[in-house]
Amino acid sequence: MAGVSYFTYNGHKSTDFGLVISNPVETNSGAQAAVEVVTIPGRAGALTINSDRRDEIEIVYEVWGRAGYNEHRANFMRKIKAWLLQGQGKYFDLSDTYDPEYYWRARYVGDVVISQDYYRIVSMQLQFLAYPYKFSLEGNRTIHVTGDALSNYSINNPEAFDSAPYFKIIGRGDLALKVNGKVWRIKDVTQYVEMDCGQMNTYVGGVSYNDKKTGEGYPMLKPGNNTIVCSDTITALDIRPRWRTL
Repeated sequence: MAGVSYFTYNGHKSTDFGLVISNPVETNSGAQAAVEVVTIPGRAGALTINSDRRDEIEIVYEVWGRAGYNEHRANFMRKIKAWLLQGQGKYFDLSDTYDPEYYWRARYVGDVVISQDYYRIVSMQLQFLAYPYKFSLEGNRTIHVTGDALSNYSINNPEAFDSAPYFKIIGRGDLALKVNGKVWRIKDVTQYVEMDCGQMNTYVGGVSYNDKKTGEGYPMLKPGNNTIVCSDTITALDIRPRWRTL
């Protein structure tokens, strides 16, 4: 179905199920940071406290498809329900042809029902909830750092917001990772350790290393240039920067 608009969810295009987007994607006006406003007696204006927490956003696609009659329609709807409702509650990548270089992490929350029916052509509204940020495909690619670059590596965040990267730190013994001047240490590493800064988790496979990590919070990559310095005990570093925007 060349030249049509479609979305991709959990690895499948809507056109794989005969669905085409009929209107541009609609999102709510969410993704605003939660800001607490505090008034202080005797002080002009107000004090604002930004928690940097953002709520999920709603994404709604209006789609249409040729459903046919009777058993053809039943089969048409059954396939769509199996795609969207299986694993409901889990987050999957969601993207569309309107902004192909970016994607959301989203979960399907709506029903799968026909809203209009016109001579075998049916319309539906499909509803998702997503993390407030959109992620770039470029930021999802892994950067492999080795050799002399480990002692002073620079990485540029092209977006306007901090990103929460993933690191795979390869080495043995006590490891130290310095990002923008702040240091995180992980002790007793045998081969490698993983740091997921978005999930705030340090682990090796299914084994937690959170009790072996020291350092405040987790590294974030700010807009513009970021510096990363590795200890001599680190032999390689994989970075998935996860660049994100609104």
